[in-house]
Amino acid sequence: MQKKAFVILFVTMFLIMLGFGIIIPHLNYFVVKMGATPSQLGLLIALYPAMQFLFSPLFGRWSDKIGRRPIMLVGLVGNTIALLSFGLSRSLLHLFLARAFWGTTNASLMPTVTAYVADITDEEHRGQGMGLIGASVGLGFIAGPAFGAIFGDLHHWSFITAGIVSGLNTLFVLLFLSEPTDRNEASADQSNLSPLTMFTHPLAPLFLVTFISSFAFAGIETIFPLFIKHRWGYGTREIAIIFVVAGLISVLIQGGAIGRLINRFGEFSLVLVGLLSTVIGLTILPQATGFLTVTVYFCLASIGNIIIRPTNTAWVSKRTETEQGTVIGLMNSHLSLGRVFGPITSGMLYAGLEKSSVASGFLNRFLQMPDPIQTDSAHLNLLQLAISVFDLPYIPLAAGLLITTLLLVRPLLKIWES
Repeated sequence: MQKKAFVILFVTMFLIMLGFGIIIPHLNYFVVKMGATPSQLGLLIALYPAMQFLFSPLFGRWSDKIGRRPIMLVGLVGNTIALLSFGLSRSLLHLFLARAFWGTTNASLMPTVTAYVADITDEEHRGQGMGLIGASVGLGFIAGPAFGAIFGDLHHWSFITAGIVSGLNTLFVLLFLSEPTDRNEASADQSNLSPLTMFTHPLAPLFLVTFISSFAFAGIETIFPLFIKHRWGYGTREIAIIFVVAGLISVLIQGGAIGRLINRFGEFSLVLVGLLSTVIGLTILPQATGFLTVTVYFCLASIGNIIIRPTNTAWVSKRTETEQGTVIGLMNSHLSLGRVFGPITSGMLYAGLEKSSVASGFLNRFLQMPDPIQTDSAHLNLLQLAISVFDLPYIPLAAGLLITTLLLVRPLLKIWES
């Protein structure tokens, strides 16, 4: 491992996620303050990964051909411009345009950084390297929301501050990061890889793991701030605390444990554990009774995502002899695709809360009727569960994730044994 380059990458990713973390407590509230409905919020959030879905393979391929450093600089400059534009926006149209540009340029960052790590690590240390980069992401999520909370209701200033951090990060990379000496360059025979061909790729089951996990977790993130605000009146401060706790867990797992866990148990086992952890977290999150339980349940769901991302990335990288940037770009397209449909799905479900409350009200009245038939506690529990299914999107997301996970077990095992 080239330690100097790795340290620079670690700091770079930390600063990227620091800026991202600063805006997390503010994004949803800022967009709603600008007049967006829950459905529009879901569409706006989905626009960013939609652009990443389209452009991640392209930027990944360019990083193979042109180089990692110039593509990273393109992404960082775009990130800076987009954040400042978002903070200075005064209409929903401006927000949508800034979000689209943001997603397009940021499509270059994660595939290129990940490919850079693959360039400077061998297979034995690949999982550790991916985990440490994940830890830098976690540190950003610890420091970012905590810092972002100081802006209170001045939501636009969080974006402007994040833009300034991104500008400083751009200068840091420009001055200190060099091109990796052992970069895997693109080959002509695979130059036609694109989002349209990624579904038939030999590693498609691993790509699908990325898709379903990001779909589920993006669904959580999109309506989570609205969920805790509507149910308990929580706001920016509570969101910041929850994300700081989740970020700390991410650092502990990805920074110190994930490499050893991969070497001991293998990627196949860890991916399944991550998926099942997300299923459990999604299932019990609607049953939270207050700040402590909602924090614990959210973190349980996020642990699955924390485990899956570096594990799956290391697994894909080990199965790729050349074109690390291109193939990792394809994997990130699946991640982006999940983050497109996850917010849209959860936003639509949550937007239907008023309609579903009619069904919930009917069921509540049914539960309160003085009917001897209702003395069966098992039936009461089933009806109460039905109410939570009607009112929140979490349990339907959990059910879909569980079914898809079971269908993927055999294809994943086949890749593992090959």
